[in-house]
Amino acid sequence: MIFYVIDFSWSSSHDEALLNFLSDANPFLFADTGSAVPEVFTKFCESVPEKISVKQSLKIAEQYITSLNSKAVSNAFRTIDKNKWFTGLKKYLSQPHKK
Repeated sequence: MIFYVIDFSWSSSHDEALLNFLSDANPFLFADTGSAVPEVFTKFCESVPEKISVKQSLKIAEQYITSLNSKAVSNAFRTIDKNKWFTGLKKYLSQPHKK
């Protein structure tokens, strides 16, 4: 979901910092789970408890984004409407995922 939010923001801004994040964090590049740059996925996993609820997801995503220390990424992520986050998350979770 974080990737989708930043990607949406990049599509209107074409900010290079967002493009760099998207390139490194791309979860769709390989067939396995992870990201284009494995350290990005590792850091993300370290910031997320083993199990979280949908209700907790936005707060945890915000904490992860803050930990990146990127003003551009933080500003882009803040553009997400809370209702759209939860609607999009429920749709995303209902789809098949890599194992």
